[in-house]
Amino acid sequence: MLFEEFAETRTTVDTKVSNVDVKQNVDVSVDAKPGIRTDIVKDVDTIINKLEYLANNMEDVEEFANESQLNESTVDQIVSAELYMIPVIAAGVVGAAGIGVGVLIKRAVTKAKIRAKHKKVVRANKIKAAKMEIYVKELRDYKKQDFDDRSRQKVQEFNKKIEELKQAAEDMNGALIEKYPKYTDFIGTLNSEVRMEIAQFMLDSKLLTDAEKERYQKTYRNAVRSLDRRLKKAEDEKKAAEEKVKNASKEDLARIEAEKERLQQEFKDREETEDSEA
Repeated sequence: MLFEEFAETRTTVDTKVSNVDVKQNVDVSVDAKPGIRTDIVKDVDTIINKLEYLANNMEDVEEFANESQLNESTVDQIVSAELYMIPVIAAGVVGAAGIGVGVLIKRAVTKAKIRAKHKKVVRANKIKAAKMEIYVKELRDYKKQDFDDRSRQKVQEFNKKIEELKQAAEDMNGALIEKYPKYTDFIGTLNSEVRMEIAQFMLDSKLLTDAEKERYQKTYRNAVRSLDRRLKKAEDEKKAAEEKVKNASKEDLARIEAEKERLQQEFKDREETEDSEA
């Protein structure tokens, strides 16, 4: 309950690994009758138009979060566990290996800054590339005669765009690591979460080949294991603090309550200062 008053709480993430059953239906029976052929060409054009729109717009990237079956962010839980510690440490109930509360707040502010940039560029570009890949995979079910020259050229352009988006994401990820070398582990957590999110999305699409399905299932499992390890560490530290708070004196609890409001304002002030200097 201490943290609920200090910062926004998050719900639990279900990180159980499951093999998503993806049924492949790649045999497309095409009737050569003119009317049906026209409908097929229209279907191809529709997918091409969707790709065209997606390639030139970023607005619907956030829509991906609604399509995903994932619960609230694992990173949110890790950050929540860390923020919980700040007022408790400030009140002197739990030590932090000699680290001052000011340092802890600065770390939290820096992580918030990194996360915002990562979400805006790294996550957004990777998600956009994944959505475009799904549309391109839909086109695999059509035959060569269903594509005119324009459509074939467009698919080549979209594949090039997908690679550019992925590269832009990697470039920004590298820039963040270079600028914040002490936060490499945190950036790795953000990347693991995005990999898990995209792997789930791709598996849910039911458009993968057996080889692709196996690859994304492996990616999903590895990302989950990585996030589980990091979350467990943060949660263990929080539980240890909770035990001490549970047995704290009334005076200690009063100090924690007094610190929370002050620290919340200090955190907000630091965020605003960082933003203005960025």
